[in-house]
Formats: sequence, C-alpha cells, structure tokens
Amino acid sequence: MAILKMKKLRICGVSEEQTQLIRQLQLLGSVEIGAPCALTDTQGVQVFCAGDGKSADALLRTSARLTSALETLKHYETKKGGLFAARPEKTIGELFSDEAYAAALDTAQAVLDAQDARSRLAAEKSRLTAVRESFVPWQQLPLPLETLGTQHTRILLGTVPAQTDLEALRARVFEAADEVQLEQISADQQSLYLLVFVHKCAAEAVGAALREAGFALTTFDGVQGTAAENIRRTDEAIAACEQQDAEKLAELTALAEQKSALQLAFDRCTQEIAKAQAADRLVHSEKTFCLDGWVPCEDVGKLEALLSGFCCAWELTDPAPEEYPDVPVKLKNNKLT
Repeated sequence: MAILKMKKLRICGVSEEQTQLIRQLQLLGSVEIGAPCALTDTQGVQVFCAGDGKSADALLRTSARLTSALETLKHYETKKGGLFAARPEKTIGELFSDEAYAAALDTAQAVLDAQDARSRLAAEKSRLTAVRESFVPWQQLPLPLETLGTQHTRILLGTVPAQTDLEALRARVFEAADEVQLEQISADQQSLYLLVFVHKCAAEAVGAALREAGFALTTFDGVQGTAAENIRRTDEAIAACEQQDAEKLAELTALAEQKSALQLAFDRCTQEIAKAQAADRLVHSEKTFCLDGWVPCEDVGKLEALLSGFCCAWELTDPAPEEYPDVPVKLKNNKLT
C-alpha cells in the first residue's frame, strides 16, 4: 500500500457549467474540492462570495427522510436479504434518473405517513381500551351514566377499598341520614363499586360519612347512555381502529417491495449532498466560479481530458512545503490488498 503523490488544482469556469462540472468531477472520484481562500479575503470579498449551505441542508433533510423510511420498511419486508447480500448494479443513468428519484421520494413520504398513521391508531386504540375498562365495572347498572339525580335526590357513583365491610358502611351511612340507599354494583380485587341514592337535604352528611370510609366519587364527563351502551360503542371504535391499522399494515407491506428503489434514491441523495457541499465550498462572482482542490498525479491525464470539454481555465501545481498539512492523503492498494 502506497501514499499517492498529489497535485494542487485550481479551476475557474462559467456559472452555467458549474453543476455539470462538479458532477463529472464526482464521477472521476479522485478530486478533493475546497474553497480558494485567497479569493475570499478582505481584498476580494466584494467580488467573490461563498455558498450559503442551504441546498446541502435541504438535501440532508431529504436524506434523513429516506433513512427513516428505509429503517421503517425493515419491519415489513416479507423476504429478508442476507447479511452480506450484494447490491444490484446500476448505470449512471439509473442512479441519476430524476423521474425515479422523485417517485422514490414520494414513496418514502408515503411510508412515513403510513407509519405515523399506525402510531396514531395505536395511541387511539390504547386510549379507547382504557376508556372501555372504566365502563366495565358499571355494565350491570341500568341507569344512564349522565344521570345525576332527580328533583329531590342525588345519585352518587363511586368506589371504596375492596376490604370495606359493606354492612358496616351501610350502618354508618344510615346513622348519618335515613334518606339514603346504598347498593353494590360490582367488585374486583381493589374496589367495591357502589351506587348511592340520597335525598338532597342529606347529601352533605352522607357524603362526609362515605369519605370517612374511603369513598372516591366516579364521574363520566361528556358520556351519554348506560355503561353497556358505551362499551358497545367503544368496541365498535376499537374495531374501526384495528381495521384501519390492518389497511396501513397492508400498505406498508406493499411499499416494502420498493425498498431497493429507496436505497438507490438514498445513494443518489448522498451524491447530491456531496455535490451541494462541494458547490458551497466554491466561490462565485456574478458570472463565474472558482475552486481549489487536490488530485492524485496518476489521475491528472483523466482530469485534463475531462476539463477539456468545459469552458474553463485550470492550473495544476505541486504543493508548497507549508501546504503539506492540508494535502489530503490517498492510499493505493497493491495487488495483494
């Protein structure tokens, strides 16, 4: 393995050819591009200016979306590739096809939208399940849950700890007021679920006696109908969530077939980022651009042949001793490696 000798490169060209020239330098694969600092000092700043980096930032966001979509599709592939599976070979035309690239970006957005929809559906199903569980202890209660009482009575729904002696609680409540009726609706390991009818004139005294026994009032804000009716409606809403989730699952499974296209778009985007970052390292005047760079001596012939097809001027020089810390290091493999 040997370190390649490098030549310092400076190119000045017309702005109309900048994009194509950078693309061809990319395809050459051996040129390191940088900004010619001498043109951006205080003497030349009014004539030449550097890029603002906005195009590269936008491409980095696109790359992040493609990466996220590819990671998402890993969970929906029906056919798993091997750990060291070879990537399919593509032509330059296929890699830089604008139509395929745009279609892949649309696919990536569809993947992210479908996955976001599944996340929202899962959250909604979890919420509905919790709501349903709150109705279950009251499903034998025939009264609508919004019923708070009549002209002369109040209706209280609530819980006390499961170890509460119900008869002792009744005695304590009857001691506080005669105008009261207390019934158990259901029970579980933590709580007894109680229905209390009390005359309005005795509501405060009965409420105090209940609180002494650990009574916690249960309310159902915005709910109409009996608990059984609300359980049925909630079950229907959960089933609708599950149906929509199944549709999104099928959509993502189908989109997983486009993973190779997304990977190709990611590769294209990576090249576009490199091109944009290279362009941002250039300096510009109104009609021209300039760049500095480095090229291996063994590729000088290829570079000169490439540049001869553009309207530009270039200069190749050996690096000065003080420039060696900035010279990029490129290695060349021998036959064995």
